[in-house]
Amino acid sequence: MRTRHSAKILMLAWLVMFVGFMAYLISLLGWTGVLIVSIALAFTAALVTIVIVTTERRVRRRMKQLESTHPGWGVASAVTTQGQAEAMRSAGHRQVVGVGVTIAYGPAGIELWAPRKNHGLAKVLELPWAQIADIRQADDVRNLRGWPVTGLRITLVDGRTHDLIASPQPVLAKTARATKTPLVAALANDINIRRTTPAWPAPGAS
Repeated sequence: MRTRHSAKILMLAWLVMFVGFMAYLISLLGWTGVLIVSIALAFTAALVTIVIVTTERRVRRRMKQLESTHPGWGVASAVTTQGQAEAMRSAGHRQVVGVGVTIAYGPAGIELWAPRKNHGLAKVLELPWAQIADIRQADDVRNLRGWPVTGLRITLVDGRTHDLIASPQPVLAKTARATKTPLVAALANDINIRRTTPAWPAPGAS
């Protein structure tokens, strides 16, 4: 009962704020001005929705493409960080950070695939299991603007790291939400489950 009562109060508060805001706009701009603002907002919302839907379809198409060439592997979507800059440049990409890529992980290790101009995919990074020391969620991954966000951290045996802003495929994401597991943590767990080879010792390790 308390939850329903609180929800009603919150809805009423939002309604009062909305009515007050609209009254302020009408007094400031008049009905014509409000209509113009409403049309502009509706157009912006529609444009943002189109961009989001188009991007999501493109991501799913790439994931299905990798699933068809990597049967039995797991796939995930990701965005590159500075850790992949060298690999992206070597593959001929001008933009190296903030690029939407696809991760494939399976018996051979972890692969990173980036889009090409012909709508295909090109492998830009290959990490065998023996080179990987640890895979986990990290809360200090730096995005394109240098801000810390939650992401996937792949630590190699030589101490280098590959940070990615990654998201699991829809099926795994649905399971993660059902079990209240953080999405990136669920992805890291799924990758670790598929590991087939232990890491080589780091150079100089006893």
